[in-house]
Amino acid sequence: SRIQPEACDSEGIQHSLQLVFSEKSTISESAGPEVFPPMPNPTTGSARLPLRLNTPEMVLLEISDLSGRLIWSSVATLESGAHFLEIPASATAQTGVYVWRVYAGSMMQSGRLLRL
Repeated sequence: SRIQPEACDSEGIQHSLQLVFSEKSTISESAGPEVFPPMPNPTTGSARLPLRLNTPEMVLLEISDLSGRLIWSSVATLESGAHFLEIPASATAQTGVYVWRVYAGSMMQSGRLLRL
């Protein structure tokens, strides 16, 4: 028997996976910031959000509960390049689901972080 690759979305619905390879595009200087999923997620303590900036930016990281109440934030001015935004364990002290938001320049990106 063959193993079938699959992934589950946030509702628990299974989806098949297929890798698609394409030519790598070069990032121009005008391309915006990129924020990647937190690691680890779920977490039992702190987590890190990978971030890539093409220009120096002031970066705001916010952690909210699911009701939208802001519970932690951090602001930093970062140079262009790759960075990790640290989410300390104290920012997500209780088990549950949290919402992270990153603002950099005109970009805002958000996602969820599960604390076990």
